[in-house]
Amino acid sequence: MLTIYPYTICAPLSTSYFVMTLSRTASTDSLVLLAAQLHLEGVCELQDSRKGKGRHDAKLPDDDFAMDLYAALLAAEMQSLSDHRVALSPHQAVGTDADLLEEIAADELRAQRDREWALRLSRDPSAAPSRQPSSGGSGIQSPVRDSSKGSRRGTNVPPRTDSSSADRNSCCLSRVRCTACNDNTTTLKSIIAPCSHPYCNGCITELFTSAMTNETLMPPRCCRVEIPLTLVARLLGVLLVGRFTAKVQEFGTKNRLYCPISTCSAFIGSASDQKGVNVACPRCFTMVCAYCKTTVHPSWEECSDDKDEASQLVLALGEREGWRRCRTCKRLVELSLGWYITLDASAVMSSAMSVGRHGKNASAPFSRSDI
Repeated sequence: MLTIYPYTICAPLSTSYFVMTLSRTASTDSLVLLAAQLHLEGVCELQDSRKGKGRHDAKLPDDDFAMDLYAALLAAEMQSLSDHRVALSPHQAVGTDADLLEEIAADELRAQRDREWALRLSRDPSAAPSRQPSSGGSGIQSPVRDSSKGSRRGTNVPPRTDSSSADRNSCCLSRVRCTACNDNTTTLKSIIAPCSHPYCNGCITELFTSAMTNETLMPPRCCRVEIPLTLVARLLGVLLVGRFTAKVQEFGTKNRLYCPISTCSAFIGSASDQKGVNVACPRCFTMVCAYCKTTVHPSWEECSDDKDEASQLVLALGEREGWRRCRTCKRLVELSLGWYITLDASAVMSSAMSVGRHGKNASAPFSRSDI
């Protein structure tokens, strides 16, 4: 469990739990960052020790999934702490470097006056020097060295207040233009993709949410470079991070097996690993035949694809409309533009492939490895 205000970290540490609730200060930020880093190192060591102990194509165990999710949350919290520290640096610089800023402002004012005097002399060599502006002018005078105390003092430099520091801090925040919506936003309300393109929090969240329902957007990417989940985990929250991780595993599975009950349709796993075995749906507990992907049937009945009445009606409709069925994922495809070729939505072709439609064959006589 990780929260920001106040900080609460709850993670297993040997046989006990390390629980800490702190108010947000610079010292506690460093302490929480160290704690999160130690926890992340412990999770990584545990994950490394478990590698190679299972089949590479097997379903991810619940404990491994929990560790991956916890590691992502820790990485997101560490990134949030680092961002908070960077955001505070301009405000802290105004306080710690105040004398230097005053001296720079005074130098700029002297240079401006010298330039004005030089321009006046170039136009009228007999012009007299102008009086120094009073306190109602620019409000900044050259710093005067106090010989008795050796300190610099300016007579008209306004005192620093919290509001003026906040205004200067807000001015220091740079603004970026979102690549998706083209709106201007601050760096604190945006993320930078690995390809250096900025996205506002709303657009990057929408991209990851859409990828959970649109397989062609998985994994989310920009300039063909994948955007890591750890970059946006703090924006999505625990529930969306869990759903996204489950969808990544689902979309990466070949020959998927789903619950045949239309009101459930839960993802069960890979049918290739369970062929010839009746498995139970983890959500509604319906027994499913892994071979024909329908509800379980007596052993003496032969498995056949789409033997239920609803599937037969859909196939009949597809036959009348001229739809074709992908041989890999069994989806019906309607040709609206292009060749008479059916492709799996997640397939990567490396050789020619041909299908038939209305008795005609159309082929792709070249490689399509860039899909």
